[in-house]
Amino acid sequence: MVFRSPEHLAAPIYDHAETTRVAAATVVFDLVTLMTKNHVAILVLASEEHA
Repeated sequence: MVFRSPEHLAAPIYDHAETTRVAAATVVFDLVTLMTKNHVAILVLASEEHA
C-alpha cells in the first residue's frame, strides 16, 4: 500500500479571482442574450400589429 502525504490529498489550487471573473462573464453573456432575444421578440410583435 502506498501512503501519500497530505499535499497529494489536497484539492488543486485555483485562482478564485479568475473563477469569479469567468462566472460573472457567463452570467452577463446569458443576461444580454436573453434581453436581446426578448427585445427582438417585442419588435417583431410590434411590427406585426402595425402591418
